[in-house]
Amino acid sequence: MGMETMVSSTKSLHGQDLHRRNFYEANLCDADLSHADLSRADLSRADLTRADLSRADLTHAKLTDVDLAHAKLVHADLTDANLSDANLTHADLTHADLTDANLPRADLIRVNLTDANLTDANLTQAKVIHANLTRAKLIHARLTRAKLIQVVLADAELTDANLNQATVIDVDLTNATVHGAYFDNYDELAKGATLNGVDFEHARFSSGK
Repeated sequence: MGMETMVSSTKSLHGQDLHRRNFYEANLCDADLSHADLSRADLSRADLTRADLSRADLTHAKLTDVDLAHAKLVHADLTDANLSDANLTHADLTHADLTDANLPRADLIRVNLTDANLTDANLTQAKVIHANLTRAKLIHARLTRAKLIQVVLADAELTDANLNQATVIDVDLTNATVHGAYFDNYDELAKGATLNGVDFEHARFSSGK
């Protein structure tokens, strides 16, 4: 058990310096961690449901198997954070920075990633379902074998993104940038996505187009 496991979920930790702290399996449900410095902290398996992490510094933080359902992470900095197997269902990550973040097998169901930066993020086998990624930056992002179902990617930047073996169903790519992006099959993509205003001239396909 982590040394911070018994932290009261009602305690405000707003703006506190908590970098490198151990919150392994901690109960931080409904906690106010907005503006807190959690860089390099260990929050693995912690319960952060409905927690407020707005503008928190979570750079290089360990968040494996964390529960962030309904959490607020608006403008949070998650650069190089490890979110493997994390539950981000209904989380609000508007304007969040997830550059180089690791999210393999993460649940991104009904998540709001509007204007988020996911450059170089690893979303291998992630479940991105009923999600909003309007204007999100997914440059060089890895979405190999990810499930993208009923996702809004309007005006998103997918330059050099890898969607190899990704499941794409009812995805809105209106005006998205896909220069250098890798897709399996154009015909299958066209069946499962809205492609208005998308220029595929420099996109890559394993077959078709």
